[in-house]
Amino acid sequence: MADNTKIIAANKKFDIGCRVVLWSEPKGLSFSLHGNYERRDNVDFEELTNKLKHLTIHWAASYRAKATFAGLVARKLSCNFIIDDDEVNGYSTIYQCLNIVHGGWSQGELNGSGAGVEIAYMPTAWSNPDTYSKVVQGKWKVKPHEQIRATVHDGKMKVFLPSKAQIASLKALIWGYTELFPHIKPEFPKDENGEFITTVIPEVKNYIGLLNHYNIDRDKFDVAGLDLADIEKNVKARKKFGF
Repeated sequence: MADNTKIIAANKKFDIGCRVVLWSEPKGLSFSLHGNYERRDNVDFEELTNKLKHLTIHWAASYRAKATFAGLVARKLSCNFIIDDDEVNGYSTIYQCLNIVHGGWSQGELNGSGAGVEIAYMPTAWSNPDTYSKVVQGKWKVKPHEQIRATVHDGKMKVFLPSKAQIASLKALIWGYTELFPHIKPEFPKDENGEFITTVIPEVKNYIGLLNHYNIDRDKFDVAGLDLADIEKNVKARKKFGF
């Protein structure tokens, strides 16, 4: 049987072209076993479409998907997707841990109005430059991650970035999500000059589109450093040319 490459929302599926391990698979990661999420068993796809406004991106601050999952369970939290730090054919494995019909508990007041995706990597260049030392790489079976200085909440901080494979999977996921829910534009918040907003946005509950966690909460810094313009450009090209 071929590996699954589809994400699921209610009874709808969309093929995003990279490996998606579902919660129902033997090696899947399922929050449905722990109950820490908003159950919406009787909501159909049309009702779900009317509820959703966002896709929120987080960094997990853990090295791999299984560690991310265990950490969320311990904190009585959940999310719809986790992107692992591996690589197969240029992509990282995506774990869908909840059907999108259900609301993961990962973005506070916006839990019910959009899915959350955790990228499993350690951003902590600001406190530990050896976060991706050779010893760590060997222990966790991960590759080095690029380090940059990022702007967030009007300040600068050193961060490690997700891997190229993780970014490729994130783009594929955003494409699939915004194809399932075309009213959600593949765009991040911008100011009146068209510049990306790297802090909390006003009236975030009413925003329709993509969000970083820092757009919701001033105490959060994820996902500082992402190349938002590149992500938007790639996803819009996929939507235009259908790949």
